[in-house]
Amino acid sequence: MMRVLLIVSIVCMFVPVVSADGLCPSTGIRCVQNQETYEPGDHVILSARVCNGHPTESIEGDLFLVLDVFGSYFFYPSWSTTLDYVPWTIPACSCEEYIFLDFIVSEQMLGFNAYAAFIVDDQFIETYFCMYAL
Repeated sequence: MMRVLLIVSIVCMFVPVVSADGLCPSTGIRCVQNQETYEPGDHVILSARVCNGHPTESIEGDLFLVLDVFGSYFFYPSWSTTLDYVPWTIPACSCEEYIFLDFIVSEQMLGFNAYAAFIVDDQFIETYFCMYAL
């Protein structure tokens, strides 16, 4: 099967919403960062948080994490320019967090964009875009 991942610069806001049963998180994905702004010498931790709002069934899908560094795209986990992803199972009624960047900001870094998408059965559950200006 051929996979095509379309990179679209749309800012998606993740607002945690309790599911209808009042117990599970809403299904979705977002980028999580350890602080709001960064300066040279700061420790950056960036992760993707995927939530499964179904009360009894886990979901299996593919987690796509992409860095856009001045128009060059790098795919996790290989950080190559070839499309890559991580197969991932999210247990019922839970959220899982996956750290994909952990580094110290250098003097030369100017910024990057990060995209996260979780695909189940070839359908986007949700995409998330975050922009980091360092």
